[in-house]
Amino acid sequence: MLPAEFCATDGAVLWNATAGLRRTWGGRLHAFTLVLDNAGNALWRDHLWRAKQVAPQPGRNVRLLYRVSF
Repeated sequence: MLPAEFCATDGAVLWNATAGLRRTWGGRLHAFTLVLDNAGNALWRDHLWRAKQVAPQPGRNVRLLYRVSF
């Protein structure tokens, strides 16, 4: 097996989306953020990661964030 820096990586298309909402309730700012990473669940490898031959990068990921500013 060649060292990671000499191995080519295939191209991949990653679809990401982010949506957010900010509202003021009770004198405080409330922020909701929905994040979708790798919506197509593509198999991809980071060309700069030394372990790219062993493990691909994460697949689909969904996050819901809630923040309150005082």
